[in-house]
Amino acid sequence: MSGGGGAPVSIPLRDDTQLSVTPSGIQLGARFFDLANIQDARQVAPDPVTFALRVAGVGLVEFQPIHPGDGDIVLGALFRYRPDLRPAGFAGPTGAAGYPPPTPYPPTTGYPPMGYAPMGYPPPAAPRVMYGQSPNVQQGELTPYPRTFGELLGAIFQLYGKHFRKWLALGILVAIIPAFLGGVLQVAIYLAIGLNPWGSNADLFPPSTLQTTQPGTLPTLPIHFPGADQLKIIVIVAGVAFILSIFFGAWQIAALSIAAREAILRRGVRIGDSLSGGLGRLFPVLGTSILLGLISSASFIPAFAVIILLSTFPNSVSAATLVACGDFLLLIGSVILVLFFAIRLGFAPYVAASDRLGPGTSLASSWRLTHGAWWRTFGIIFILYVVVIFASIVVGQIQIVSVAVSLLVATPILQALAAPLFALGWMVMWYDRRLRREGYAAVTQTGAAPAATGSFGPPYEPPAAQG
Repeated sequence: MSGGGGAPVSIPLRDDTQLSVTPSGIQLGARFFDLANIQDARQVAPDPVTFALRVAGVGLVEFQPIHPGDGDIVLGALFRYRPDLRPAGFAGPTGAAGYPPPTPYPPTTGYPPMGYAPMGYPPPAAPRVMYGQSPNVQQGELTPYPRTFGELLGAIFQLYGKHFRKWLALGILVAIIPAFLGGVLQVAIYLAIGLNPWGSNADLFPPSTLQTTQPGTLPTLPIHFPGADQLKIIVIVAGVAFILSIFFGAWQIAALSIAAREAILRRGVRIGDSLSGGLGRLFPVLGTSILLGLISSASFIPAFAVIILLSTFPNSVSAATLVACGDFLLLIGSVILVLFFAIRLGFAPYVAASDRLGPGTSLASSWRLTHGAWWRTFGIIFILYVVVIFASIVVGQIQIVSVAVSLLVATPILQALAAPLFALGWMVMWYDRRLRREGYAAVTQTGAAPAATGSFGPPYEPPAAQG
């Protein structure tokens, strides 16, 4: 099966070992793989540059060269010994077979191996190895190749449409309830302050109540508190709805995260398994969400401190104005800080559910893998929010008929449709970040997805490194 010749090739790897390609096989550190057992070889990730071999009886074996272009030198040497593995169109290095690259050359002798540019000569253009259409475009499931920004959005909506009936069923079971409880809480607050939520939005705030009696004064609402017994009932209902919404919200994240993981790994979305698995991860997700909420709330402490200072400040117009301006700037800074933490730590609840990690580990993992990818993550989530906001504007027209119906019926249905979309968004990005940092084999080593344990998928040219 082998063919061709050439001197053995040896390159250093990032784990302080070496990889050598010889006529008899590949020596990777202390492991040796017979040349006849190599089934496939190619680059699987650009950041860091990662190559993988598929070895019969072993599976995927990854390695990360230290120097740019070394991986192509290894592939070129392997394809000389095993020309049957060479993909159509592969144009690897054509210079000397060994490592390190040869000494500087005159321009008439040809190009050196890819990635090597001797002083005084511009580097040659890297040959584009075209293997076919990217599987990232053809499917939303995980592939060995990191996705671009557009491919991430495409994968999210592809998976959402592919399993839409499962998402709708899960949304009805786990997302409608916390949204409904949130509506109950808002209706209870309206009732507590004497407003009528059962009519339209115009009935809730009739124009006559917004008229001022004196020029220069702010309009007032007819707010009044009900009797003690009625108020007690409303407070109890609101409290119970708030507590239950927290628990159901954690169950929603856990169940949808597990379902999204199964969809991404091409294992099928099973409603019963997602619901039971979500219950099993309820408390880790709840603890992670509470910690995330506390971190976000702490961002407002400086602004609240200034507000308290403002309330006790002497009656000096100039001084009060100065403090108010400072407080406004602090509030803006607090909002920016909350947004920053929401993105850097936003993966944590989903990781706690899907990867079975504790709250602290989930937060640390989210912080680590979002390093250098804040804007990409923010952009994806922002676009998903824009889609949901447009839908909510349409649903919000129901308030023309009844505010309570909008809060208790229409909004929960919208949440049932939106919650799976956001879970898919976070999980698709999560696997993409892991793929870029850890490599394909590490991400799928505990999975049983066909893409993980079968072939590399349709050959194609990996995209340029991003984020």
